[in-house]
Amino acid sequence: MRGDVQEEILRREKDQKAFEMETAEPRKEWKAFKETIAPYEHMIRASGLTPHQAVGNLLQRYAALQTAPLPVRAQIIAQLQRDFLGTDESAIGLLAPDKVSAVPA
Repeated sequence: MRGDVQEEILRREKDQKAFEMETAEPRKEWKAFKETIAPYEHMIRASGLTPHQAVGNLLQRYAALQTAPLPVRAQIIAQLQRDFLGTDESAIGLLAPDKVSAVPA
């Protein structure tokens, strides 16, 4: 094999190895993200979102519940209640302060 061809092969192999080392951590993080969302991906897709959008929405809501003014937090909680309990009086009644201790954690 010609020397210049062999040098090019060695250079490309070195570049490939460097690329693999540089991208190892991001690939590991991406794999962990995919494994984390895998059990919920059907729900995410059914809602019309991408996994990144769903996680972004959850983090925005979480941040708002931690930091927003009380009226905004109340609106978020009310919307969650409507989304997940609807307007069923018996389900909403479970949220009454005297019933909270009876609700399983």
